[in-house]
Amino acid sequence: NALLKLGRLDDAERAYDRADALAPSVALTASNRGYLLLQRGRLDEAERWFKEALRRDGSKGMMYANMGTLALARRDPKTAREFYLKSIERNPKFAVGYWMLARLDAQAGRIDEARTHLTTMIKVAPEDLRGYLDLAELHRQNGDLRQASITVLKAQKLFPNHPAVLNMLRRLKSP
Repeated sequence: NALLKLGRLDDAERAYDRADALAPSVALTASNRGYLLLQRGRLDEAERWFKEALRRDGSKGMMYANMGTLALARRDPKTAREFYLKSIERNPKFAVGYWMLARLDAQAGRIDEARTHLTTMIKVAPEDLRGYLDLAELHRQNGDLRQASITVLKAQKLFPNHPAVLNMLRRLKSP
């Protein structure tokens, strides 16, 4: 996975080949390979590996979230939403599922649903800054600067000097 993050995609693909040969039943290996292929734009191959990850372990929310991300790459937000809902159904503490649902709902104009997903995300993963920032941004965009400030101040308690928190505080203070 480190090779993938460094952008060394060919090396990462070879590493996944070796890992899969050593442990062919591990869902995470198939999932990571699918994500790599998704990044490379090889959507059909990514789908095959994401489905393999689900076959290996369909209990993890991440496996369904990957299918949602693939659906987004195919410009199918309805299917993406269904997979993200399935991801949190499988794992109600899967923060990324709530985050992706919130982003989809916000883009579709379902602001109340987006707020609900972000609020739940913050409850299940208070250590994930994305929930606070996105919720504050939704409040700010809807003109509720008081609620946006409350949300950012909660984030600031957990992440006192984080640049994104400080930036959001500045944005809330400027007209």
